[in-house]
Amino acid sequence: MQCFLSTTLEERRDCRAILRSTLHQVLKSQPSLISEFLVPEYRKIETDKVIWTTDTLGDLWPRVIAEATKTSPLTVVIDGFDEIDDMDQDEFFSCFKKYESQFPESQNLRLLILSRQCLSLFRYAKEFNQYEMKAEDTWEDIYTTVKAQLSRFADYVGYTPELQERVCREIADGARGMYLWATVMVAELEHTLPTQYDLKQQLESLPKELAELYDSILGRISKKGKFGPIVKIVLSWVAFQQELLKTDELGAGLALSRAQARPAQGRRATPTIDDEILQKFKLPNVKPTVFRLCGQLVKFSAGNVELVHRSLAEYLMTPTATLEKQHGNKINIPHHKEFYMDKEKSHATLGSLCVAYLVMSYFNDSGERFQSSNDGRARWEQKVRQRMKNHEFARYAALCWSKHLKDSGTSLPEKDGQRKLENPTTPHAICWTEVWWLARRWPRLDYPADNLDISDILFHNPLSSPRDPPQPRPQSIPPPETSLASLGPAQGTVPPPPLSNTPVPSPGPPLRHSPGGPHHKPPRGGPGPITTAPRPRSPPVDTRNGIELPRTVSRKPVGSPGRGPPTQGLRPRPRRPAHDDNPGSGYDPGQSYGQNPPYNHPPASTDSPRSHPNQPYGPNAQCNHNPRGHNDSDTGDNSPTEPGGICEWLCCCLR
Repeated sequence: MQCFLSTTLEERRDCRAILRSTLHQVLKSQPSLISEFLVPEYRKIETDKVIWTTDTLGDLWPRVIAEATKTSPLTVVIDGFDEIDDMDQDEFFSCFKKYESQFPESQNLRLLILSRQCLSLFRYAKEFNQYEMKAEDTWEDIYTTVKAQLSRFADYVGYTPELQERVCREIADGARGMYLWATVMVAELEHTLPTQYDLKQQLESLPKELAELYDSILGRISKKGKFGPIVKIVLSWVAFQQELLKTDELGAGLALSRAQARPAQGRRATPTIDDEILQKFKLPNVKPTVFRLCGQLVKFSAGNVELVHRSLAEYLMTPTATLEKQHGNKINIPHHKEFYMDKEKSHATLGSLCVAYLVMSYFNDSGERFQSSNDGRARWEQKVRQRMKNHEFARYAALCWSKHLKDSGTSLPEKDGQRKLENPTTPHAICWTEVWWLARRWPRLDYPADNLDISDILFHNPLSSPRDPPQPRPQSIPPPETSLASLGPAQGTVPPPPLSNTPVPSPGPPLRHSPGGPHHKPPRGGPGPITTAPRPRSPPVDTRNGIELPRTVSRKPVGSPGRGPPTQGLRPRPRRPAHDDNPGSGYDPGQSYGQNPPYNHPPASTDSPRSHPNQPYGPNAQCNHNPRGHNDSDTGDNSPTEPGGICEWLCCCLR
């Protein structure tokens, strides 16, 4: 099993992400455990607004893992452990310790952690074997990667074989073990296509640090004059996004920023924004335009956009003087001041734009009120989905406007737009809270049309336990280094995991113009300590990132479309025919399906692990699947693991 952590994704940036991901994979591979462990836990807390808290999962995780490893060995790989804060790291280690203390006889679990050095690994250093990865360990893999990327355009530009060989060696040497540096450097060459003479000149003065590389790329963009400001707008949305922005949402955000930047007319302090204005400022083709402007600084994956690496965010958010001090004033970043972004001011700007979007004239009418009947629930869901379809930025704005303003760090003057959104009697407040509810609590809980508590929504974090916000990580550790830790007995071998078909959380296949790619997990900051348990034989090395992986770890994304219970739950939904005339057909938010929605789920427009539109409506909806796990029918359709079963749906909730 593999768990991929990232600060970009809210559902993958804490201890709960590790527990949810690993539990989901185990339960999908051994469905019989769903009825035994998951359903009883759900029945106890199904009325809570947040079911799978860290405490609940921390109590469930040791028992499920212990039962799963009774029949076969299991290896858990956690990638990017340093992406979560120290408190979450300690919580996971505490959960692992609980497993060891409660089930000391279990010897079939091995834990492999890929991380740069951090305090928690230092504290637990005596409990696992370590291996420090050096630059020479990855040189050959980096050379091979650079050669493959260079071959895509070298012949087109007319580089000689001798020059290509020199480029591969110079970049592999200059990377000093950093895949990210090498892949971004080659992607920059592919983007600019320098002549042989210019390329030779560049090889004489390659950037030495990631910050210098980013600065040189932004400097090239800045020289084009008019493109610099729009590139900064793109990077600000992508760097400070609170939820993964979809491509269309990024386009709407860019239009908002450009519309606000235009001169105000008359006595207005700020220009007004409406649908007509936004259409004028929208980019015709968001993805190709953003790639042409930003090149290798951003990447598109599964319809979402994010920075190529979090080190770019650190470069953009760190003051110039601080960056120079960190590198002993030996760093050359002449363009940094132009692209520096103050974190608090940026969040304030983005939050204000989200508020401006949500108070547009379209949202003056919230439509039909929510009704608790089945037909009323269906009409309400269709209405809200249609709103999100017509206004592609509604989802992001509803989920994130308050988060941006909260992270602005200062008490901003409350404006009329914000007051409209915080007043539960206004149609604007009803519109955005309905979108929020569909994304976060529907269909398990009905929308509280008669008792709407805005404060409950504003302070709600659906992916975390109720606790204090994470504190900044202490800076007592040396500069970031790549490390890989494996908890478990120091002696013995690590058997391959049995889950050959287990989905793993992966952002998807690397794209042609995404340097590094989602699977290109580069060493963060360069070579560093790596730890791993001894193996009886040398494991294969993934040439894309040089990281040793278990032989049977699958790369199927965990976020692939799942299956949920039928709308009414009184009979199983029929399976899709083997030869469907239109297998790509999905759920149309604008179409009314009543009690018979299509088999496929709708496009991932809500980003919620519990957003299954085909699940029974309301908190008291029932389905005919026996929670005890027994099949009461001769047809087999009532099995809790069949499509539409509540147990299957519960397991999908852990994604």
